[in-house]
Amino acid sequence: MKALSLIINPMLMPTLIFTVVFYFAPEAAKPLNLDQAPELLLAVALTTILIPAISLGTLRFTSTISSFWLENRNERILPFAFMAVFYGLTAFMFITRIKVNGFLTVILITMTLMVVVVTIVTIYWKISVHATAICGLVGFIIGLSFKVPSTDLLYPLAMSIILAGAVMSARLSLNAHTPGQILVGSIVGLSMGIGSILIFT
Repeated sequence: MKALSLIINPMLMPTLIFTVVFYFAPEAAKPLNLDQAPELLLAVALTTILIPAISLGTLRFTSTISSFWLENRNERILPFAFMAVFYGLTAFMFITRIKVNGFLTVILITMTLMVVVVTIVTIYWKISVHATAICGLVGFIIGLSFKVPSTDLLYPLAMSIILAGAVMSARLSLNAHTPGQILVGSIVGLSMGIGSILIFT
């Protein structure tokens, strides 16, 4: 269960949703095309997985946090704030330099806002960032299936729902969160994912 929580990490979600867009809903990525996908996915992974992971390692090395699992609510605030900054920089880079379209712009901004919301909530209460991230992925895919009906998103949607159930079950099994913290996290992710696509694209 702990391995599942580590592998399906919230930092993986931006790369996952971009992979779904490029390979299952290419209409939503135009004018970008599949030839550009590997380079763009690498850029997303570097800025939303590798760099945040390095910052987390630095915080652990300097004893700013006591564990990579961030079980203490107070210790979660700074890493989440850093993650929000990295996500924001990624969004800025893709919007201003690569000039992505409306769908990808909305996804990037919404992912950044999700982390900001989780960071603010964490100041007062321990919310599940895993639930927020994985349900955000589900929400984005649902929104895209409505907005780009010509694409076949059934398999990615089914897989994301299965992953969401597995990840949230793992967090509960590990006693990392209460059912309420999982529920609120999932509502935040799902509502922001679906709402952003349906309202702003």
